[in-house]
Amino acid sequence: LNSHLPSIIKQDRYRSADDSDASFNDLSFTSLTGPGEAEIYTPSIELASSLARRGKMMLRSGQYDDALAYFQQALPLQREIHGSRHKIVAATLNNLGVTYKYLSRRQPQQRDMYERLAIASFEEALSILQNEFGPNDKTTAKTLNNLWQLMQAITERKSEEGQYVSRDYRNLTARSA
Repeated sequence: LNSHLPSIIKQDRYRSADDSDASFNDLSFTSLTGPGEAEIYTPSIELASSLARRGKMMLRSGQYDDALAYFQQALPLQREIHGSRHKIVAATLNNLGVTYKYLSRRQPQQRDMYERLAIASFEEALSILQNEFGPNDKTTAKTLNNLWQLMQAITERKSEEGQYVSRDYRNLTARSA
């Protein structure tokens, strides 16, 4: 993935107007090269944005492992550039949560781990969005809905398995009924 980043960025520069974010279009990389040196890119808004966009493409196409890799690379860059409590960070956290949710379905042996990661991602995104937009905003509601659907699915599954699940969704601990 790292070896493809320069070509990914070039491809994204020529994306259609429908896919672009106006605030990101005219930003470019800072190149730190000297004669005969390989290009090294510093963290930039464009790189973080391209990684997150690629993650969304992979998520939409069902390539969850690839989506996870892109989101995991984008998130620390976004935190560094925008700060940890920014709406862009929240969007990537929400997408990470969705990715973890799908991975939990595809990899049952790691289901509990992925579900915990999804919940943590959704909760952090929700905290940021509630602070940024308020509790009644549609963006906040989408993340809240993602969290609720996951928690509901976990509750139903654990109930079918004969486990008691606390209705306090912040503490999804299961024990035998």
